[in-house]
Amino acid sequence: MTQFDLILKKGHVIDPANGVDAILDVAIAKRRVAAVEPDINPRQAKSLIDLSGKVVVPGIIDPHVHIRNVGHRNMAKVGVVTAVDVSAHMNDVLQGTKAFGTGMNIADITSIHHQIKKPHPSRAELNAMLDDYLTSGALGVKVIQEPLPQETILNAISAANEKAAYVKLDCGVTEEGSNLLGLKWIVEAAGSDLHLDIAHINSYCRGQVKEPVEEALDAIRLIEGKKNIQSESYFGIINGTNGRIVDGVPLNECTRDCLRLGGYPETEEGMKRALLDGYCKVPELVGGETLLLEGAEALKAWLETDQRTVCFPVNIPSVAILLATRKDAKKRFVVNAISTDGGSTPRNLIVNSGLALVRYGALTLSEFVVKTSFNPSRMYGMLDKGGLGVGMDADVTVLDLEKGRAVMGIALGTVIMVDGVVVGRGGTIITTEKGVKHVKATGLPYDVVDLNKCGLYA
Repeated sequence: MTQFDLILKKGHVIDPANGVDAILDVAIAKRRVAAVEPDINPRQAKSLIDLSGKVVVPGIIDPHVHIRNVGHRNMAKVGVVTAVDVSAHMNDVLQGTKAFGTGMNIADITSIHHQIKKPHPSRAELNAMLDDYLTSGALGVKVIQEPLPQETILNAISAANEKAAYVKLDCGVTEEGSNLLGLKWIVEAAGSDLHLDIAHINSYCRGQVKEPVEEALDAIRLIEGKKNIQSESYFGIINGTNGRIVDGVPLNECTRDCLRLGGYPETEEGMKRALLDGYCKVPELVGGETLLLEGAEALKAWLETDQRTVCFPVNIPSVAILLATRKDAKKRFVVNAISTDGGSTPRNLIVNSGLALVRYGALTLSEFVVKTSFNPSRMYGMLDKGGLGVGMDADVTVLDLEKGRAVMGIALGTVIMVDGVVVGRGGTIITTEKGVKHVKATGLPYDVVDLNKCGLYA
């Protein structure tokens, strides 16, 4: 009689949450880890996978993505098992997961720009917006898509804190901008009272105020020791920003900043020159793959619609390494997690670039797991993820250290990726009790988290 659904045999299990670093078998039953032992009888399982020579880690969690349908495949193929979309309204995420899902666990944080149509909304308007997001199934709110006044940002964070909703901040305020000064302002304004997660620290260390590494060191000093602030950083050199032009000028401040950093005029003509020169690239879905178009191809694609995403190489590798590896005096990472800000944009580099740092010796394998699975799980209150202890979710990423990449992804006991080939379908939605009714109505499976236990509030 079989006891388990699946046994993963003879993999090198790295699970810092449970102090495990050994060659072990992992047995899975009913979506959960059922046993982790040196030699489990293979006859006890319906299926068996030999992982000799491979590394078995808790499923990779990307804490900041923009899925936009194609992102499901982009993430699953590189070993991501759980992802948090940070922008789209929950209804779009639910529809996209049903149509394009690859079996991953998916959560959403909805951007404030979906409902805030004026710079100074009332507290009642902010509360109504938050209630809509939470009842639709989102974990909380992202502030902001475009720069807003300081008062509005602080009110939105305070309203989210009162409802124990997750709040992620994309630093960018009318008074300061999306740079080191914007980061400095929010950290000082938050003090010890406001709780928030600051997105992609790299984005504020691009050399707009000081030399980039100096900005990164300043950013580290600003957030170090702030128990009410969480953060993440990424490895990607390219960013993703809005390429829309209004009255001859890029609408998005970040786009204007990128043109200026590259030495181009902040105009429509400057954008065209940047595209032709290859400094600005355009993501395009070609044969199921997201590619970056350059030169005349990119210009043609952009001219077809100026409301699409464009990419600039404005993120500094030395800054990325510093933010990914810096620890405080107690040997804790200053920046909690490694993200991608990817999904639909081709910069899903958590595993490939993270393992490069492991090979270099900048991170140990255990530290890699802390940054890419354990810490992100605690940030969002996903307490059944981030480890492989008995009873925890059977989320697993299998790594091939020689190849420097993930070769298998398992979400809640189901294999969703094998050697880069995505085989999973659908997905499991991570929501709160407030969102259960709405998510359940879609027919998608779901798991519930308690945000009072997430890193912002616990």
